[in-house]
Amino acid sequence: MLDAIAEVNPYLLPIARLFYGDSTFFHLAGATGDNAEIRIESARGVTQGCPCGSTFFALVAHPPLLESVNRVREHDPNAVCAAIIDDVAFGTDGRHATLKQSNSILREEMSKVGIEYYDTSHRKVIAYCPARSLGWSL
Repeated sequence: MLDAIAEVNPYLLPIARLFYGDSTFFHLAGATGDNAEIRIESARGVTQGCPCGSTFFALVAHPPLLESVNRVREHDPNAVCAAIIDDVAFGTDGRHATLKQSNSILREEMSKVGIEYYDTSHRKVIAYCPARSLGWSL
């Protein structure tokens, strides 16, 4: 994430390093049914609840999201996209760009900056529907 922030906006890198310059350790007490404590190291991504996490994620995700939209529009020039945090919805007419193609493009582009979408079969990563039915226009 720090490399991606440095590329997108190097002026934010010192702030990002302040929050994410080192690994974070989470402590789980009583997870094994006794008084033992489990220590888990987190060295990737953002920490849930961190006030800067959403901003850093958005900065890092914006360029590959734009590239995903451009690539989907190569198949369907009328395709539209809406995104909030890690939920992304594409609207296509279905004749040119399919759900599977759009999902594949999104996963490929996001992986270039270290954002991985795992098992998207149960997530609302991409919604397949005609753009007109959503009332979207560009």
